[in-house]
Amino acid sequence: MFKRFYFFLLFLIVCAFSGCSFLTQKEPNSIRDFFAMDTYVKMILYGPEAEKAADALQAEMMRLDRQLSLYSETSDVSRLHQQLAVPSLPGSSSFQQTDAPRKELLTQSHAILLSEDTAELLTRSLNLHAETNGAFDITLSPVSTLWGFPHGPFRVPDKTEIQATLARTGMETIRWDNRTRQFSADNPAITLDFGGIAKGYAAEKMAAILKKHNIRHALLNLGGNVKAIGTKPDRSLWRVAIQHPDAKTDYLGVLSVSDKSVVTSGDYERYFEKNKIRYHHILDPRTGSPARSGLRSATIVCEDCTLADGLSTALFVLGPEAAISFWQKHKEQFQFILFTENNTLFITEKLLPVFETKLTVTVVR
Repeated sequence: MFKRFYFFLLFLIVCAFSGCSFLTQKEPNSIRDFFAMDTYVKMILYGPEAEKAADALQAEMMRLDRQLSLYSETSDVSRLHQQLAVPSLPGSSSFQQTDAPRKELLTQSHAILLSEDTAELLTRSLNLHAETNGAFDITLSPVSTLWGFPHGPFRVPDKTEIQATLARTGMETIRWDNRTRQFSADNPAITLDFGGIAKGYAAEKMAAILKKHNIRHALLNLGGNVKAIGTKPDRSLWRVAIQHPDAKTDYLGVLSVSDKSVVTSGDYERYFEKNKIRYHHILDPRTGSPARSGLRSATIVCEDCTLADGLSTALFVLGPEAAISFWQKHKEQFQFILFTENNTLFITEKLLPVFETKLTVTVVR
C-alpha cells in the first residue's frame, strides 16, 4: 500500500515539473509579434524552451526575408536578376527540368548557382506551375508593378502596356537543373517573385525548428498563412477563422485543426478601387490583369504550408469549376473552402466535421 502511494506521489511530482503539466496549462509560454516578408507575424508557443524557440523562429524568418526578398539588393533573388542581364542561351523556349546536368544550357558564364532555400522554392514553384496549367506563376512581378502592387501608386494600365509587360514574364523560359542547383533563362528580363509561396515555405522551416526545441503545441500566423503545431496544451483543437471578404470583423466560418496548415487568398487582401471596380493583387498569368474567375476567396487546408500557400493562389486564379476538377485529381493532398462572387460557399466533404458556419454550404465530394 505504501509503495503504491509512493509511486503515485512520485508520478504527480514528475507531472508537475515535466510534460504532464501541459494538460492544465492555459497561458502560452511565449507570444511574439514582428514584421517580416512584408507581413505581420504572430507566434503562440507552449513549452519550457518557448522563448528560446521564439528567438530562433524570428531569426529564421528574417534570414529568409533577406534571402528571398525581391526588394533587397543583397537577396538571392536580386542577385539572380542582376546576373541574368546577359545574352540568352540557345535552345528551345519550353520549360525543361532534369536531375541530369545540361551542359549545353548551363554554361559557367550564364548559369547561376542558387542557395538551397531558393532552389527548393523554385523547384516547388515550377512543379506547381506545371500541375495547375500555368495558374501559379512566379514571374509576374513586372505586371504587378505596372498595376502598382504591392505598395502603390495604383493605376489601371491599358491593354497595350499589359501585353508589352507580359513579354517580360513566362515560367516556360526558365532553365533549371535541380541536381546542380543552377539556373538560367531564355528571357534575360525574367523576374522571380516568391511572394505567393515563400510565407508557406517559411512556416515549414519554422515548424522544423520547433521540433528541435521540443515544442509540441504552437500556432504560427504569417499574415494569414496559419500553421498549427499539434493541439492546444489541453488537447483541444486550434480554431482558425476564415475571414468574410466583405467584412473584416465577420467570418465565413471557423475551422478546428491540429497539425494542419490553413492558407487563404482573396480579393480583399490587397486591392484598390477605381470607378467602383475593385482591382486586387492576384493576377491571371494569361491576361496580366486581376483574376476574374468567379471566386472571392480560396482557402486550402493540408499538412504542407508551402503547398497550401501556392494552391490558394492557383485555385483562386482557376475559379470554382476548374478548382473542383483539380481537387478531384489531388484530393488526398489537400482540402478546400471556396467562396464565390454569388455567395456560394463550397467545402470539401472531409472538412464538414471541423468547420462551423452560419452560411449554407455546397459540399464537394
